[in-house]
Amino acid sequence: MTKLDHALDLAKRGFWVFPIVANKKAPPAVKNWQEAAMRDPAVIMSWWNNNPNDNIGIFTGKFGESEALVVIDVDNKGDKHGDLELLRLELEREWDLPQTATQTTPSNGQHIIYRVQSPLSQGVNVLGNGLDIRSRGGYIVGGGST
Repeated sequence: MTKLDHALDLAKRGFWVFPIVANKKAPPAVKNWQEAAMRDPAVIMSWWNNNPNDNIGIFTGKFGESEALVVIDVDNKGDKHGDLELLRLELEREWDLPQTATQTTPSNGQHIIYRVQSPLSQGVNVLGNGLDIRSRGGYIVGGGST
């Protein structure tokens, strides 16, 4: 599958997508990407037909027609040990995460993706060391990117 195919599939499933500079996770390749994020196949095709190697951004502030996303970004790089922090939280019975969609990241981390009624505040190490939140005003790199 091409990156265009991945972007179209994500949009069809409710994700609001936009192009990111090829082979990077930042910066977005379009200005005002939060407003530009799109599910319209014609616009998505024009973006990736012009730059077929661009990566795929998923805007976390919207999902479907009236929802948003909250993503737990589990980082495992440097001094970040998000998997261990997540395990610690689960073992201490502070929470049990409901089953949901996930995707792995290049740094051996993961994105745990939830649909919510409205976006939440986001930040780094919000839930613990290596456990970031992406939601209002944020994005993640979508599957099919390099």
